[in-house]
Amino acid sequence: MSHESAIIRAFRDKEILVALNLAYSDRIRLSLTCKDAFKALIPGIWFYQPGLLKLLKCLPADAWSNPMINTKTKIRKYHIHSPERLDWTRVDEYAKHIDDLCVSNHAEVSDVSMALVAHHYHPSLRPLLPRLRYLELFESSESSSPYPQLFFSPALQELLIETTVNGMIGFDPELMASRLELAAPLSRNIKEVILNGGSIAYSDFHMQSDRMEDALRMFLRSALNLEVFEVDNQIYLPTSCVELLAALPRLTRLQLPMPEDQMEALGLLARYARVSHKTPWFQALKHLTLAVYKLDGDSQAFLDSLHDVPLQSFAIAPCYQPDETTLVQHLEALTGGESKDTLRCIELLLTRVYCEDPQLVAHLRAEDVLRPLLALKDLRALYLYAFKLDVPRELFQTIAATWPELRALVMCRPFDSRTAKHTPVDFGTEFGPEDIAPLLRGCEALHLLGVNLAKGYFPELAPSGDFVRYQSRCFLHRYGEVSLERRLEEIEETRAREREAKEAEARNAEAQEAEAQEAEAQEAEAQEAEAQEAGAQAEAVAQVDEAL
Repeated sequence: MSHESAIIRAFRDKEILVALNLAYSDRIRLSLTCKDAFKALIPGIWFYQPGLLKLLKCLPADAWSNPMINTKTKIRKYHIHSPERLDWTRVDEYAKHIDDLCVSNHAEVSDVSMALVAHHYHPSLRPLLPRLRYLELFESSESSSPYPQLFFSPALQELLIETTVNGMIGFDPELMASRLELAAPLSRNIKEVILNGGSIAYSDFHMQSDRMEDALRMFLRSALNLEVFEVDNQIYLPTSCVELLAALPRLTRLQLPMPEDQMEALGLLARYARVSHKTPWFQALKHLTLAVYKLDGDSQAFLDSLHDVPLQSFAIAPCYQPDETTLVQHLEALTGGESKDTLRCIELLLTRVYCEDPQLVAHLRAEDVLRPLLALKDLRALYLYAFKLDVPRELFQTIAATWPELRALVMCRPFDSRTAKHTPVDFGTEFGPEDIAPLLRGCEALHLLGVNLAKGYFPELAPSGDFVRYQSRCFLHRYGEVSLERRLEEIEETRAREREAKEAEARNAEAQEAEAQEAEAQEAEAQEAEAQEAGAQAEAVAQVDEAL
């Protein structure tokens, strides 16, 4: 087998192409070197597409007009002006290689042109993208796609949908519902779903329409192969949908935002599931993120209902920082069941405080919060973000003795750019090398440490002022093969050299002072000797004078 043919075979492997990290333009150039390279690289070139423009530009060039530019938005729109000249051969040839498609708000093909595409292709009989497995839809109510059915391929496995109002500042439930209705007939084969509602400052749970709830239920009823379901805080899940999710046999990862009224209903449902054992209840769940209004009896009842579920990771993000007792009760419910032997990662995101005076918020004592977690046998990552947090120096030694395989530890207050300008960041106790040394030596695999590091011991750490400085103030990272323990050793070696230099300087100063004192003493002795000699001479002269 020739060397060239081995290279061509390598180009056919998508994983090798990803590993080579070749730019799109480089793949194009390589494909033009020979016919074999062209055939081998075509799947890799078309594997991911940020829209349909490149594919539709495979239509005959004389069927297209020059792009029209919107004077307000400055967005270019390509338009098909001669539909009678369309030849779909090349489109069909390359469309079968598209595996991942991202559709954003600003489509570059006119609606009239898309109507011609929609007329030619049918989602079930003749799909435009027959092998599409990953679909990302980013749409807003002002610029949604008029023919979204083109994107929903029968081979679809992973789906991300984000629908917003006015760009990125609000969630559009009607638009989301319409997209879920298109996905519902395909839900049996879909393995991953992520639903986003945009981003809002100080976001809260958003109400949704009955159509949205119906679309979600219709999708989930037949999503028997669904493994991942994540929903951001702009969208809440009604209890009826949570009940459907709990019955899915393969659901392993769940991000669950619940508003206060729905959490109350979910608490009742969880209590019933805990005592009935008649229906499946998250039997395959491994990773759970729970976003709630506040921690209370209902959220604790939900965690109690997961007593027999062996979770591997857990994250909780209440809108209000809870009191210490309530938080400990939730962690006891989490660690009192099957998760005791399986939990590897815990995130406590206690980042928001809603009160007129943040100074009134009580401090959380880290040693009391973590006490229920000490029952975990093999924790690998712990993230504890709190508005006010007291961390004793002795806790690091306890953590190192309990979780020697720990790889990430964060215990600090998160940075908030919205409040940093007018609210001083209280980092609490500062820790130097001697404080964190037991942790770094006891946890050899640790690659991330986020605590309040004392800048006096770590000269490279700057005071808090913006996020970059916050990161440098609070975090040590492992870089390549340089471990945190080695970084600590380097810092200690530097400090030792500085101490030795200061001691040597002090010794030199002492020696110089001793030499100066000795010189002064010798000079004093010489002066005394001269005085004695002068006195003796004077006495001798007096004796001579007396004799005469």
